[in-house]
Amino acid sequence: ARENISAIDTMLTTNALPDSVGGCGAVKSALRIGKVLDTALTDVTQYRGNAAELDKRGFKLEDGKIWLKLSSAVRMQLMVPYDTERAKRVDDHTLVPKITYGQHRVLLLNNCGTGCQRELVDADLHADVMQLAQHAQEEANGDKLLDLVQPSIAIASVGFGNAERLPKRDMILKLNQRRIKL
Repeated sequence: ARENISAIDTMLTTNALPDSVGGCGAVKSALRIGKVLDTALTDVTQYRGNAAELDKRGFKLEDGKIWLKLSSAVRMQLMVPYDTERAKRVDDHTLVPKITYGQHRVLLLNNCGTGCQRELVDADLHADVMQLAQHAQEEANGDKLLDLVQPSIAIASVGFGNAERLPKRDMILKLNQRRIKL
């Protein structure tokens, strides 16, 4: 409300971990929310073969991929690496959005760790901008992942002065060696 914003068309939470949904209650109290997309509400795996149900939720099924049109110029592909039965940990069941605006692509890996990434190996992960997985921990952002994504810019989603001091120096060096801007 401080910035004269009174509503959000679509709010996306990628998993149920507290660092992903911690502020959602305050946002929902302060603003009108149109749609809420999360792993519980959008267990998209159950809708893969049901275009009518996808359409009711605002999604479109094209070539076996799940898309949400955010505006006339912006689309979001929603990747769900695991179906519910195979997800062993909360961060295994992470939604991985890839946003496309013209020729530009942004990949949001959120808490998608190495197990989640193995499930995405056949997906088109190439993006200009990449949110580093699991708060920029180096083990979750290995060479194989960086080779698949080929970003020119990386975003580290970490709190200022975080206790784990992320991103670590080795992660920053890896990005610098690949000429990926942080």
